[in-house]
Amino acid sequence: MQEALRLEMLEAIGVKPLLPRYRFTLAKNSQPPVEQLGEPIVDEPMAYADVSEIPAITEDISADVAPVSSRSAALSEELSVLDSIKHTLAGTTAETSKPLRFRLRFVRVGELLMLLSQPALEWKEQKPAQQFFQDIYWALSGKRAEFWNEAQFEWPPSKQFPFAADVDMARQTLLSFLQQQMQQPPAQWVLAWGEEAVEQLLDEAAGVGEVAFCEPYKILQLKPLNSYWQEPQSKALLWQQLQVVRKAMSIDA
Repeated sequence: MQEALRLEMLEAIGVKPLLPRYRFTLAKNSQPPVEQLGEPIVDEPMAYADVSEIPAITEDISADVAPVSSRSAALSEELSVLDSIKHTLAGTTAETSKPLRFRLRFVRVGELLMLLSQPALEWKEQKPAQQFFQDIYWALSGKRAEFWNEAQFEWPPSKQFPFAADVDMARQTLLSFLQQQMQQPPAQWVLAWGEEAVEQLLDEAAGVGEVAFCEPYKILQLKPLNSYWQEPQSKALLWQQLQVVRKAMSIDA
């Protein structure tokens, strides 16, 4: 192909050829010496009326450029997906590493265990709650409770506890503590006052008035304790919900 024709075709497709400005003295001559050349052969350049007459070149270039654009778009999409995954994992890690902090009050009244959440260190409702629990036990069993014990469970056990964010460890420790409170004398029923009282024991809390199972114990889910004092009419509903415990206690007796 003649050099003039090559340059013309490159300019037609928008490619500017790079011509060296300097001749290197040690470079090998690309042409034979003049004395070895015969008469010059001059080829007439091919004439093109329009650039569109060279479709093969333009089509090949378009075919090469299109896949590159597609790959760039696909790569950008993959990078955005990876960024989204990183942000999600970072948020999940932050939530998982957040320390658990809760405090529960255990009150053994005869064969029953009262379980309630105690956010504050001091149990301000202790005296009215004790009387309320005694009345409930009397209504269910027809006698005064011969056994009474109170205990508090707090997680984490210390401020510098290294596994405060470990949910499984918190649950296992709480279950061990619950088993200790249900012994001597043995008890089978837990009255949970509010969902916060059992959210660390169960994967999903039962509805109010429903029974959940934490083998080998049965947990009756009730509303928060103070709601029965603020709404006296709800005591009638509470008595209906306690009938399942009353029947079980009469059978065991």
